[in-house]
Amino acid sequence: MKTRVTLPGGFAMVGINLTVGKSVGKYNSISGWTIAFSVAAMSAIAQADPRQTQQDAEQALDAGDPATAAGVAQDLLTAAPDSFAGLMLRALAQSNLNDMAGAAATGRLAYRAAPDDATRLQAARLTAAAHFQQGQFARAEIWLRRASNHARTPDEADTVARDYRSAAQANPLSIQTTASIAPSSNINNGSVDGILSFEGIDLQLQLPEDQRALSGITYAGSVRLGYRLSRDERQATTAGLLLSGATYSLSRDARALLDASPIARVQGLTGHDFRSFRAEAGLTHTRGDLSPLGPVSATLDFGGYWEGGVHLVNYRALTLQQGIPYGPDGRFTLTGSTQRQDAVSATVVDAVTHDVSAAYNLRLANRDQMQLTLAARHRDGGFENIYDEYRAWVGYAFERPILGTRLSTGVEIGYRHYDTFPTTLDGRRDRFASVTGTAVLDRFTTFGFAPTLTTKATRTLSTANEYTTSVVEIGIGIQSTF
Repeated sequence: MKTRVTLPGGFAMVGINLTVGKSVGKYNSISGWTIAFSVAAMSAIAQADPRQTQQDAEQALDAGDPATAAGVAQDLLTAAPDSFAGLMLRALAQSNLNDMAGAAATGRLAYRAAPDDATRLQAARLTAAAHFQQGQFARAEIWLRRASNHARTPDEADTVARDYRSAAQANPLSIQTTASIAPSSNINNGSVDGILSFEGIDLQLQLPEDQRALSGITYAGSVRLGYRLSRDERQATTAGLLLSGATYSLSRDARALLDASPIARVQGLTGHDFRSFRAEAGLTHTRGDLSPLGPVSATLDFGGYWEGGVHLVNYRALTLQQGIPYGPDGRFTLTGSTQRQDAVSATVVDAVTHDVSAAYNLRLANRDQMQLTLAARHRDGGFENIYDEYRAWVGYAFERPILGTRLSTGVEIGYRHYDTFPTTLDGRRDRFASVTGTAVLDRFTTFGFAPTLTTKATRTLSTANEYTTSVVEIGIGIQSTF
C-alpha cells in the first residue's frame, strides 16, 4: 500500500510515500530538503494486529484525515509504546495537523526508538523540519548535526549538509568557533640568532631571553557571533562579535633558556605570560543595488587587544568590499580598509594602517578550488615605525577526498620596507615566506565536525638581524563540514 503524507509549513512542504514492508519512499521539501524514509523497520517491529493498525494509520493519512491517523497511531503506541512505526506515523499526523511542537516532541521519541542508522537519520531530519517550521532554527541545526552522525552514503551526507545550509541561512544568529593545539618551534616569534647588532658599529648585544625564539605549544580558540538585524532582496545588515585568544606552554629547552637569564623578570616567565586576547564588535551592511559589478559591503569594527594580560591598544576600522562575479565559477573580491590604533600602554604607539587587496577565487572543472590574493599595506606609527608591505598568496583545495581526507595547501611570499630604522643605516627590509598544508579528516566526523591537521612553516629574513625569525608548527583543530 502506498500512502502520501504532506507536512504543511513554509520550510518543509513534505511528501512521504510509504509502502508497507519493503518500499522506500521520498520526503520532498520546497527548501531543497530531501529525505528517503523506509518503513521496513516498522513492519519488522509489528506483528499481525499491529501491522493492520499501522496500515489503518497510513490509509487515514493517505485519505487526508490526519486526526484519525493520529488516533490510530496512538492505538499502536498503546500496544507498543516504543514502536518506531507508531511514533513516526504520529509525528507525521501531528505535522499535518500543524502541531509542529507535538511533531518535534514525537520525532525526538522516534529518534530514541529507531532501530538503526537509516531510521535514526529520518527521525532526526523530521524533527529538524518540525523545529524549522516553528522558527526554531538553532534547534533545527542541532538536529541536523545529530542526523549527520547517521549518514552512511555521500548522497545522504550531502543532503543533510544542504538542509543545514538552508537552516543556517534562515537563522538570524550565526556562531562560528575554532580551536587548535599547535606544537611550535617559536611561540613568541622571537629572534633566531638572539643578537642585536648596529649596522656601521662594531657592536653586538645579546637580546633578552624572552625575545629569543622559544619553543612550546600554542592553545588557541575563537568565537564569532553574528546576528542579522535586517534583510531583504536589496540589502542585509548584521551585527557581529569576535572573541579570540591564545595561551602557551613552554618546552623544556625554552624553560631552561629563561631560567638561565640574568634578568630576574625573565626567569619567572611562563607560557601564560605570552598569552594574547582580542575582543571586537562590529556592524556590516551589504547592498546589491549600489554597483553594477556586484554586491558592496561596508564594515565598521571597534576592538581591543591584550598581551600578557596587559591592555595594549584599542582600535577602530572601516572596511569596504566589492564582490565581482566572473563567469559561472569565478569571483573577484576587492577590499580596502583603514584602521586607527590608539595606544593604551606606553610600550606601543598610536598608528594608522591602510590595507588594499584583490582576491580571485575559481572553482575548476574538476571542482577543485583555487585562490590568488594580492595585498598591500601602509602603516604609519610615527618615526621609525613606518613601513610598506606587499604580499601574494596562492591557495589550492582538492574537492575529492583522498582516503577520507580533504587536502588544501597555500604558499605566501611578502616584502616589508622601513625607510628608517634605529639599528640600520638605510632602513629595514624584511623578506618572508610561508607554506601551509591542511588535512580535514572527514572519516572521523561527528556532529558535523571533523578534526584537522595543519602544518605551517614561516621564515623571515631581515636586514635588522633581531627580526630574522623562523617558525614551524603543527596544529590539531576542528572544523565544521557544513
